[in-house]
Amino acid sequence: MPDSQALRAQRARNHRNGDHSLCRQGRCPQAPGSSHAEPIQLHAAEPRDGEEPLVASYREVLESAGRSASPEGMHVMHLATLFVQGKHTASGAAALSRELRAALDVAMRGAATKADALDELALRRDRKVFGA
Repeated sequence: MPDSQALRAQRARNHRNGDHSLCRQGRCPQAPGSSHAEPIQLHAAEPRDGEEPLVASYREVLESAGRSASPEGMHVMHLATLFVQGKHTASGAAALSRELRAALDVAMRGAATKADALDELALRRDRKVFGA
């Protein structure tokens, strides 16, 4: 017989609060009787020229914007290197990924970017509206 909605809600509430006494084996690594969760090892693709592809792509983005030597750019590179090393739990990798994305946004703030089709449309619209 399936669990009641009340029991499922209580199980989820307890799980969120760190109490795994109601968790099921096979569904939660911290459930009673389960083996302790092992960190997930992330494996990147083959390195090229001694540099991981993820790190190389961040370096290219920063160098194309002229931000690789800035403190913010170095922070991005450090976070990318940590991410590639892969010694994280799943939640740690998710948090590091969010921080990497945020650090890249900060590093690229104010950097010149290539104009694309949307920029051209916005320029045309501004000329039409403002008569410039």
